[in-house]
Amino acid sequence: MWRYQPDRTVRYGDHHRPGDHHFEPPYALGTFFLFPEGEGAPDAVWATFSRAPWFPNVVVKLNAEGELLGEYWHAGSVSVLAEATLAPPPAGLAGRRVLLAGAYSNEHRSPALSVLDYENPTGFSPATDPAYRCENCPTGSPLAYVRFPRSELSRALDAYEGVAEIRRFGNETIQVISRVFTENSMHLNMAGYYFDQNFRLVDVTIGPGYATLHNRLMTEGILDHELDLEKEQAELGNPLYWNGKKFTTEWSVAESLQRAESDR
Repeated sequence: MWRYQPDRTVRYGDHHRPGDHHFEPPYALGTFFLFPEGEGAPDAVWATFSRAPWFPNVVVKLNAEGELLGEYWHAGSVSVLAEATLAPPPAGLAGRRVLLAGAYSNEHRSPALSVLDYENPTGFSPATDPAYRCENCPTGSPLAYVRFPRSELSRALDAYEGVAEIRRFGNETIQVISRVFTENSMHLNMAGYYFDQNFRLVDVTIGPGYATLHNRLMTEGILDHELDLEKEQAELGNPLYWNGKKFTTEWSVAESLQRAESDR
């Protein structure tokens, strides 16, 4: 039996703004995950911890003795982890094993996904606003960072919308599901994003309850127009990718992995 508690005090800017910018232990355990490698036993314990109130969350990788092997800090709650192996991109990276961390971005109030090096998770989530950029976290960045659009319904409800599930279909497809959470504890899947082995988006679908909720919000006077499902699906199908400097709609995960490989 062993116990682990993150002991790092993290610091975020912008210090010209009012409020607390230093976040100290204790951190609350969120959940933990085990990922067997092949037919063998799990080679590590992965866990998420959160700091309440406010936003710092950390994903940690521990060995069987509870010793820290790596940590990744995210400015927003991390709700789900999954393991995957990306297909070799054209540059010849041999099937990179990665950890997928589904989360909520406090900066953008939207679902987000970090793609981490399974062997060496480190660094912190990217941010355009200094208030959400960690100043003293471990160096490094995710291999990829995807920010998904907020749905019209979550904007209308001013609701929390984050990544709730990550599923693998064989070795070819990864599904990422965003979900809205409201104060009355209503949980509703907003969209399903489908990525290929190189983590390129190939499809997006709208959740089955989307139209029902849209109609209810029209009845309540919160929305004033009929649902244009084709338009909404098109808008949700434009996630933004961090290219090392800014968020952009045009970005290749394979290029990011190549950059990360050259830095190793």
